[in-house]
Amino acid sequence: MIRAAAFGVALALFAVAFPRQASAHGTGWRVTDEKAVTVELYYADGEQMPFADVRVFAPGDDKVPVLHGRADARGRVAFVPDRGGIWTVAVTDGDGHSINASVSVALDAAIPAMSDRVPLEVRLVLFVSVLANVALSLLAWWLLSGRSRQRALPAE
Repeated sequence: MIRAAAFGVALALFAVAFPRQASAHGTGWRVTDEKAVTVELYYADGEQMPFADVRVFAPGDDKVPVLHGRADARGRVAFVPDRGGIWTVAVTDGDGHSINASVSVALDAAIPAMSDRVPLEVRLVLFVSVLANVALSLLAWWLLSGRSRQRALPAE
């Protein structure tokens, strides 16, 4: 029992020391100024191809798509390229129609890297959570060890 409590304390201290690894359940969003490439999908008569299945492949990799999803209701798909070159947009509509578009992308500037810094609010919530877990673990250990001592006392 003491080993389990010591392990819990060590794990909590590790989580506090390295909060990025322990904050896997956080979420967030932001609007970026990155330039997206938008492709409109349509049939030969000009009718839009809504909700078609879309796969986008980076230059030099036609096996694993960097994007797999659906076009919007107006037959559009957008992606943000991370490098220049010829990108492939493979489309099927489920009725036998398909498109294999080669999209030439030239990037003028380097794409800014996303910040990997964990926001202060997330770190504070994580810290309070770890402290509460340590306190509750110690309380449970203390209560359980007290009960085992009471059972071990001989009956008079």
